[in-house]
Amino acid sequence: MADKIKNDNNNGEQQSPPPPPYSPIPPNAPEPSRSTQQPQYRAIVIEQRETPVVIPNRETQRQFPVAALFFIFGFLCPFFWIVGACCCAGSWQPYEAWWGNANMLMSIVFIMASLIYTAVMFATGHVHV
Repeated sequence: MADKIKNDNNNGEQQSPPPPPYSPIPPNAPEPSRSTQQPQYRAIVIEQRETPVVIPNRETQRQFPVAALFFIFGFLCPFFWIVGACCCAGSWQPYEAWWGNANMLMSIVFIMASLIYTAVMFATGHVHV
């Protein structure tokens, strides 16, 4: 009985499983519409080469960190502290990173002092809007 049901479903023909989405469409098959066509995938192999690790020595490091200049000029124009914090805080050179963190601290102090000063001026009525 099971053989009869199996033969009825196949009608005497063997059915193959549906093709995976990355296989080409057979030439005798009707062309599917663009909305029902499956995307075709292809593997991309990227070869990676091992790059040597560069360890900086005393000669390759800058002797004077640029972030220190931003720190000094920040007293004349405090926005230099913000620029120095954004540019130099994540440096791999230890002195540059230290001065970058100092710029970050001074930029936070500058912003907080500006906000407090503005709030006090509005609260005391010295600023007329």
